[in-house]
Amino acid sequence: MRNSTGTGNVASSIMRWRSRPSGVATPPSTRVRLSGISRPDARALSALNAPVSIVSNSLAVHQELAASGAVRAVLPCFIGDRDARLARDGAIVESAGQDLWLVINKDFSGSARVRAVADFLTNLIQDNTTALAGESPQSVGDQSSTAENG
Repeated sequence: MRNSTGTGNVASSIMRWRSRPSGVATPPSTRVRLSGISRPDARALSALNAPVSIVSNSLAVHQELAASGAVRAVLPCFIGDRDARLARDGAIVESAGQDLWLVINKDFSGSARVRAVADFLTNLIQDNTTALAGESPQSVGDQSSTAENG
């Protein structure tokens, strides 16, 4: 048996490179597929009838491809909003949202070490609810770029 608790939700949006040179066409979209499992962000692109040019199981690959201008990609907002090279291409894609769950084996739920990690993760998620929910993308991006620039 396991103890589990819903701890939050991660919002996603289609991201594209921030400064596209004039005259360059809008890049296609990508979709993520993990080991044959259809992720919510992949289903969202399908529902939007977005063309699929690349299938990858790595969000880091999608982030770099979108930043390079090769594609548009559905990414969690907390990733895309903090990357100064990316900009949202539309609103949050509700169907691409993902719930976060913390699951603890019942046999270990009484352990002080496990409880300390669980409490830390729960607090980390609660402290970052705004970024995870995709709210106020400018402030998230501004904080990140300020930290990187000095």
